[in-house]
This record gives sequence, structure tokens and C-alpha cells, in this order.
Amino acid sequence: MTHVASCVDSHAHLCHKAFRDDFQDVLARAQEKGVDLVINVAVDPETSRAAIERAEQNPHVPATVGMHPHEAVKMNERTLRELRSLAASPGVVAIGECGLDYYRMLSPRWSQEDCFRKCIRLAAHYNLPLIVHCRDAELEVLGILHEFRAGLGGCVVFHCFSSLPEYARRFVDQGCYLGFAGNVTYWDRERLRRALSQVPLDRMLLESDSPYLSPDPFRKDRNEPANVLLTLERLAAGLQRPVQEVAALTTANAQHFFRLGPKGEE
Repeated sequence: MTHVASCVDSHAHLCHKAFRDDFQDVLARAQEKGVDLVINVAVDPETSRAAIERAEQNPHVPATVGMHPHEAVKMNERTLRELRSLAASPGVVAIGECGLDYYRMLSPRWSQEDCFRKCIRLAAHYNLPLIVHCRDAELEVLGILHEFRAGLGGCVVFHCFSSLPEYARRFVDQGCYLGFAGNVTYWDRERLRRALSQVPLDRMLLESDSPYLSPDPFRKDRNEPANVLLTLERLAAGLQRPVQEVAALTTANAQHFFRLGPKGEE
């Protein structure tokens, strides 16, 4: 696996129970490989609180505050008040993960759309970027984002891009970023080429989505931020550019998107 001078994992779930016993070791392995910033993404109030606590202890793991579409049915006024309060905490760099998932449909469609709109309003209120989960709901997500286009500007990332290349172009045309995760190592060369051809270099983010989506050849194992370098290698091959160059580009993009300086210094 490649070692890089500096790299940002723009999306990992370090408060997941999978990292309960070896969080510090996971971070150390990432930093040994040059992954010196990991955005610790929340999915509900509990992980939002935990991510903020981690950020207070370690500036290399900035936090987000969010409500995943699978949890959307649990959103109520009390939950929203808590998320609003948490979003004002130091160390919070984005709102999310939030969005729509019409593939698993673990929360009713109406609740997902309502929760997504509430999270967008939260991002707009605090002038924070938005991390969007979108599965089998591309047109609906684009429609809801269009409602708030004046408040959000271009501070939106579609995390773990896995849609058709045509949607990549539509997301980019809306001013959004695209996050690429370990699933791109499963794609054939032509699918990757078509997707990447639609995305400007300054709109790409690199992510692990740990503990999910381990890249090949570790597909059956728990994923962790150090493995984001395998995704980086695959992206660099698809772009026909040096690995170190793509690492530098995606790092600069992440620092700009999350408004971070080098190694987490604002």
C-alpha cells in the first residue's frame, strides 16, 4: 500500500462500535500512512455527541453532527433541539450524514424527506457544509437541495458516490463535491473512467466510510482510515495521474470544503 505525505479521509464513522477497543491504534495506523486528518461523521445524536468528544481530545478527527436517513423516523423536536445545540460546538465542521435512502427504506419516505430538510436548515443556519447520503433517490435529493440552493451555495458533498455517471455531472452542475470510497475498487475500468470523466479534479474527495466498504483486497474485513490509500491508488490509476498528485489534490479539496488548514488547524 502507498504511503503519502498527507491525505484526508473525508468520511469515517470512528464512533462506531467496531472501533470501541482500538480507536487509538486505528488512528496511529492511519497517521503512519500519511492519513493525518479523518472527518468523524455522525449518524444520530449519540454519535454526534461522541464525535464532538473525540474532536475535543484529538484535533486530527474533526466532528460532524447529523441524522442518517435510516434514523430519520426518530427525528422530533427534542432531537432537533439537541442537534442544533451540538452543531454549535467547537470542532464541528459539517452537518451530516443526512439525506435519502430509498434502497433500504428503513425509515418512511416522508420522515426521510422531513429529516433531510431539517438538517439542511441546520447547515444553512450555522453556515456549515453538508454531507449527503443518497441511494436510489438522486432526483429527489437534487430536488430538495434545489429548494435551499440560496442558503447552501456549493457546500455539499455526495458521499460514497455510486450512481450513474450522468448523475455525477448533474451533482457537479449543482456545485456539489463527490466523495469516492472503497467501492470504486470493485468497479471495472470503464465504469470508473466514465464516472471520473464527469468530475473536475477540484470537486473530488477521498473517503473510507469506515468501518464499511473495505476496498479490495480486504473487502470482507473491517475497514479503517488507513485503507483509504487503496481507494486513492484506484482513483489515481483511473485518472492516469501520480498517486501523490491525487493525494495532494483531494487533500486541498477537503481542507477547502471543511474550511480546515493543514492537519486540522483552522
